Amino acid sequence: RGSSVVLRKELAATEERLVRQLARLQEQTDRIIDTVMNTLEVKVSDLAKKQPMLDWRLSEFDASMKGLRSELELQSRRVDAAETRLQRWRTVLDDELLARVDKGTALMDDFGPRPESVFHDFATQRDLQDVARGLQGELE
Repeated sequence: RGSSVVLRKELAATEERLVRQLARLQEQTDRIIDTVMNTLEVKVSDLAKKQPMLDWRLSEFDASMKGLRSELELQSRRVDAAETRLQRWRTVLDDELLARVDKGTALMDDFGPRPESVFHDFATQRDLQDVARGLQGELE
């Protein structure tokens, strides 16, 4: 019987030590959880404060991109229109130049070797400069 009393006392002491250790572990776990939760709450709070600013910046960026897209489309239409006008002018100038060359060739054939009478119908450098200035003015 004596050994059973000793055994019970040792068992009770071991149980008490385990209960204390479990209590300490529970307290440490609670402290760790509190620390982690507090840190997370601070981070979430900071993110929540930054959210409206991020939303505003995102909408501002979206508006800027839409404006740039519209400007790019407008510039593209302008370039297309300018290319169309340039092509028309080139066609007209090519036709006029070919007509003048044909006329000059015909004059040379009709009159023989008299250069001063053959070349009076050709475009002068000044005529070409005037046409170039006109084209440049239309492109602007």
